[in-house]
Amino acid sequence: MPACCATRWRIRRFAVRTIARRRWVVTSRRCSLWTGLADDWQRKCRGLDVHYDLGEGHPLLGRRMPDLDLLTANGPLRFFSLLHDARPVLLNLGEPSAFDLTPRTDRVQCIHAQYAGTWELPAIGEVAAPTAVLIRPDGYVAWVGDRTQPGLADALSTWFGAPAAA
Repeated sequence: MPACCATRWRIRRFAVRTIARRRWVVTSRRCSLWTGLADDWQRKCRGLDVHYDLGEGHPLLGRRMPDLDLLTANGPLRFFSLLHDARPVLLNLGEPSAFDLTPRTDRVQCIHAQYAGTWELPAIGEVAAPTAVLIRPDGYVAWVGDRTQPGLADALSTWFGAPAAA
């Protein structure tokens, strides 16, 4: 079976299963089933429902980082613009200079920023705002926490190698 036919078959199977699971709720505008179905398809097609199992912790861990409007010392910035260089990002939303990345500054960029909005993930909804987030170059979160929580050094070593020798 050609790849395009297999893909169409998977999408049709997903649609039939989704329709069978949902109830038809008629509103004054239209049937709300189609809105929910379209949202599910968009999440599946964009890969926003992908969750890597990176252990217990914050719901953001192992999921794609949302594109936030950040406020930095250099002015406003969209988060996804930080990923254009294909470098990992340690996004510090707490106290400035809380994290020392001196041995890894050649590999990991540390951004001190503020974000005042709500954190909403497409697949699960609203989550608690983290203090710091380590994001891989593909946009998925490798570590969430603050400077009192262990695991940042391990995550940095696992994903981005040992620190550079002094």
